[in-house]
Order: sequence, then C-alpha cells, then structure tokens
Amino acid sequence: MSQYEKDTWYDQNGRIVFTVSKGLVGVGFPRKAKKGELGWEDIKDMTSGTVERTIIDDTMPGGAIERTIIYEAPFTLCNREDDYQIAWKSFSGSGFGVRGSGLGEEEV
Repeated sequence: MSQYEKDTWYDQNGRIVFTVSKGLVGVGFPRKAKKGELGWEDIKDMTSGTVERTIIDDTMPGGAIERTIIYEAPFTLCNREDDYQIAWKSFSGSGFGVRGSGLGEEEV
C-alpha cells in the first residue's frame, strides 16, 4: 500500500493525475504517452497551468459519455502519516474524541 502512495500524484484540486495502483487502472495519465497523446512523463514537471484528458465514462446508467478532465499543476504527493500527525495534533488539544492514540482507550 505504501508503494502505491509513494507514486500516486494529485493535482491542486485533489484529482489523481498519475498512479501505479493496480486497483485504479485507467485513472490519471499513463506513465508513457501513446502516439499523439500525453503521458505522466510529459507533464510531471509542470509548475503551473492545466492539462486536459478526455475519457469515455461508462460508469452510470444510461450509457457512456465523453468527459474532459482538467488537471491543475503543480502535482504533488500526499503523505498519509504526516496527515495523521497533523490531525492528531489538532484533535489532541480540542477536548474532542479519544485520549492518547485512540487505540483501545476509553472515550472522553
């Protein structure tokens, strides 16, 4: 799981722009571009601007529709462990939730 997180990149709006996760096939750009298209290697170093990807979305009743997804650079990695630390610090002084780590302890 941590390997997937280390190579899942997000745009400024939280959309996955690239991932190696086998469970998310077709999400974001492919690593290498096919002829006439963009790939992750073409866009990963963008510091600003947008890039578009048009897909066929067949996830809803009523049939497939064409969607254009706009990704906003720069692209970033998330760090779940850092995010948890920030959340725990925020909750620890608020008097909300569980004492300590929250693992097997009584609610306040």
